[in-house]
Amino acid sequence: MTAAAHVSRIAASFSSAWRGLMRCAGVVALAGCFYNPSGSVQTSEESTTASATTTGTSLSGEVTSTAPTSTTTSSEPTSTATTTSTSDTTSTTDGPGHRPEMCDPRHPGDPACGELYCVAFDTCNWCTAFTGDTTCSDVDAATPVCDPESGKCVECTAEDASACASETPVCDPESRNCVGCSEHSQCPNTACDIETGKCFPDEPGAIVFVENKPGGCGVAPAGTEDDPFCSLAEAAEALQESQPTTIKVKPGMPQMTPLALPIGDFVVAVRAADEQVPELEGSANTGPMIDVNSENRVYLWRLRIHRSGGDSLIRCAPQLPGLPGTLHVHDVRLFGDGSAATGLQTDDCAVRLARSRVWQCSGGGIEATGGSLRIDSSSLVANGSPASAFGALSLASPEEVVIRYSSFVDHPATTTSSTFHCGGPAPSGGVQLRNSLVLNLEPLESADCLGWLEATNSSVVEASSGNELAIHKDAALGPLEDAVYPPKVDGDLAGLAMWGEGDPRLDVDLTPIPVEAPSYAGCDQPQP
Repeated sequence: MTAAAHVSRIAASFSSAWRGLMRCAGVVALAGCFYNPSGSVQTSEESTTASATTTGTSLSGEVTSTAPTSTTTSSEPTSTATTTSTSDTTSTTDGPGHRPEMCDPRHPGDPACGELYCVAFDTCNWCTAFTGDTTCSDVDAATPVCDPESGKCVECTAEDASACASETPVCDPESRNCVGCSEHSQCPNTACDIETGKCFPDEPGAIVFVENKPGGCGVAPAGTEDDPFCSLAEAAEALQESQPTTIKVKPGMPQMTPLALPIGDFVVAVRAADEQVPELEGSANTGPMIDVNSENRVYLWRLRIHRSGGDSLIRCAPQLPGLPGTLHVHDVRLFGDGSAATGLQTDDCAVRLARSRVWQCSGGGIEATGGSLRIDSSSLVANGSPASAFGALSLASPEEVVIRYSSFVDHPATTTSSTFHCGGPAPSGGVQLRNSLVLNLEPLESADCLGWLEATNSSVVEASSGNELAIHKDAALGPLEDAVYPPKVDGDLAGLAMWGEGDPRLDVDLTPIPVEAPSYAGCDQPQP
């Protein structure tokens, strides 16, 4: 044998031995092994099975161990499958701290780690085990945040929603994904454009202020917080089409000239400027306080609208047929105070009333012609009069009427009915009444409403006299508070309602509605 050939065989043997040792290290970490020149890897136990204990790191950083498992001598590296449970996933891949054949922490999303992450050379764990400058952004820029509960890289958490903006400004606490807004409180300085899921822009020129100051306003106010407009009518002149604008109303003199929008793509939110709910008093006006027109999209949030010199307190009545408006009314009080006006009048509009109160409007509560009407977690009390055409609701050829977790109480017998007055064809799905309360004098429905009402998990009581009405109220309700009859704990309304998909999550007072247990029918849940 030549010297060169001898050296070559030595080098080949050394290389083969080194590969065998590396493969051995991939099979049994923390256990002895030795190399067999035939190329197979054996553990220090010569029997066909050996008891081994593997270790891993929990999300809290504590070292944990799995139960002993059985390993079989093999010529190839093997891994022992363990089950790792998190708050929302169950993994059947190798658990935290397992050592794959190859894992490079310079690439923390190394596929060799499965759903775990490469946190050190040949070591996989949850993202909570990242060290140094490594973050979830190094795994995937689309999931930059480490969720301490699941140990997974996610788009956002309640503590870190920095990735949520533009069309998806809110972090969903369940999916930990950025989603569109659905509540104005999710856009603290402006409002939520619920139809698109975007927050109204929070920038100069997109927010204007209104305050009816006792001493009057200056000449040509700028509409800023320090120099507000005196009325909603002045604010309307500052609006521009296709530019969503928030009008923030500051507490001041209650008398207010109205907001009457022109035809066009005006997207407007009118809301309280701070925690105090402003009152807008309209008895001196000849029209409604808020008047929505064709192609308008308007949101009202946290306002108290008191009386009206016109036919209604607020109205959505498009001037161009076939070009409806959209009106969302959230956490608003419509107080007729005995005036002859209707609380809300809508004609071929899409209207949603949520967590709002309509009471003592002698012209009637809500009058809806065509369009769609949704009422969630709202209270209608003592609307209409013996001389009025209807009490709580007047519905003429509506396309859709859905009422959920709402209350209709104390409406008098009018010239037609106390609760439902109908005309024209019924909506295709009927008047859907879910988890709600109707407690009024007879007749509840006008003759044209017969067959319209589809009640589910609701209490519908038609009292023949004031005494009978009082008896039913005493069995189900407490005293009237801020236009709401609260339910009596364990009274007649207890356990009647059952939350379903699409139902509101909050009651009229922002109390959570139980979603997995029976609840109280009506707009209010007992305080926990």
